[in-house]
Amino acid sequence: MATMRELRYRRCMKPRPGLESLDFRLLSLFDTVYEHRSFTLAAQRLAMTQPAVSQAMARMRRWVGDPLFVRAVGGLMPTARADSLIVPVREVLDTFRARIARSAGFDAATSEREFVIAASDLGPLNFLPQLLKRFSAVAPHLRVRMLSLESGGVAVGLESAQADLAIGAFPRMPGGIFRQRLFEDTYLCLMRRDHPLARRKLSVADYIAAEHALVVTGGTGHAFNSLVEQNIAARVPAARIRVRLPHFTAAAFVVADSDLLLTLPARAAKRFARDLGLIAKAPPLAFKRLEIAQYWHERSRHDAGHAWLRAEVVRLSGSA
Repeated sequence: MATMRELRYRRCMKPRPGLESLDFRLLSLFDTVYEHRSFTLAAQRLAMTQPAVSQAMARMRRWVGDPLFVRAVGGLMPTARADSLIVPVREVLDTFRARIARSAGFDAATSEREFVIAASDLGPLNFLPQLLKRFSAVAPHLRVRMLSLESGGVAVGLESAQADLAIGAFPRMPGGIFRQRLFEDTYLCLMRRDHPLARRKLSVADYIAAEHALVVTGGTGHAFNSLVEQNIAARVPAARIRVRLPHFTAAAFVVADSDLLLTLPARAAKRFARDLGLIAKAPPLAFKRLEIAQYWHERSRHDAGHAWLRAEVVRLSGSA
């Protein structure tokens, strides 16, 4: 015989008939909770409070007749019912965004949308201050969240809407991903102002004999940089590469307090040289020019807000 607690749970979980009882916003919320496996992160993404998310998900559970998510180590675990719902729910959301919401247009002055941009740590350095300044002038309620994605995960991140836009150098992308060139960049070598090599032109012998900080990106926003890493590693003895780091910014600060050299894209090198009081010199090794582009999924191609963001990124990059 069922206990009183079980009976109450069954009444609570009993689905309500008809689509009229389902708030469309619950589908978007379910999709976001499924993606992040957390009510707290979903609340941050949707600019809601955590209690509001919990209450809304309770309504979704009652309508579906299933718990949908259960507590597990590391976050929420979707139930089998939730797994079976995510694909049709996303199809409904995609149709709404592409064919219905699009017709409503986009007003930058009033929109409270959050854009998620995947890039390496050089991305915020190169364009984020200018983008935020532009937002302050014409789109005061828009928000940006930066995301780091491995090169192989960029396409997946765009396809799953984990990121709206990716900015970097990704030589190979699958079908369904659009690409727009932003700018080309060269490479420069950074060193502190009183470095023994600071007052003369760098020779190949100087470069090979010096000690280096090497940024190993692993593809995060600069898949192209792996070619530079290989070029340096092939010419400079392993014993002369004193430190390997995953981030350009951290490497620049290390160079500011050491006798190490750092080779990195020129735009960022000039910014570090200005802000940290470093010297930027042309490296004696030949590096192929770097082409930075922005990437987005086909699902975002006709989205008015997304198109506005892409146009702003192009304008701020100086290639418009």
